[in-house]
Amino acid sequence: MGNYGAILVIGVLMISIFPFFLNYIDTQTSLQQDLKTVIARDIINEKEKLYSSIEINRTSISWIDNTTFEMSILNNGKESIFLRDFRYITIVVTYYTNGVKRSAFIPYNQSGTKGNTDFWVVVSAYDVDIGREILNPVNLSDSPSGAWDPNEVLKIRIYLSTRYPRDSLTEYLIVFTLPNGCSDVAVGDQP
Repeated sequence: MGNYGAILVIGVLMISIFPFFLNYIDTQTSLQQDLKTVIARDIINEKEKLYSSIEINRTSISWIDNTTFEMSILNNGKESIFLRDFRYITIVVTYYTNGVKRSAFIPYNQSGTKGNTDFWVVVSAYDVDIGREILNPVNLSDSPSGAWDPNEVLKIRIYLSTRYPRDSLTEYLIVFTLPNGCSDVAVGDQP
């Protein structure tokens, strides 16, 4: 019975450990799948960056007052950015207000109202060569649609919170970043 007892104990131990072993294998397989998914997303994102390029027209930055300015950005890449994805565009403006440096994240809000919040809106979009849109025209009416296509300029208006007006004749920094991470920066000190 001594050998049978040892075999019985080993069998019971193996049966007890087997579910943990299966769970370990499942966990490893799941982690491998998660890693493959992350790597695939990174490859796609890097490919999108290869086809994306923007350029802020620094001479187009025009301050309307100390809480509002307009600027134009050229899509000089090969990819269209659809209006439905504008909410994923990141704009950060750093400027001085009452002598203190402030950095503000500016969200897209086409129906925003000037006041105590920061936001940006689309003013227009047009092809650089012909002065108007042909492919995927941006429609800002009741059911917004369209895209900011390659070789098009997107003119936007940025509203800063009226609680934090920009100090006149002080420097500012604007970072404009597409959803895939492609970005451009403008620095200025206009009135």
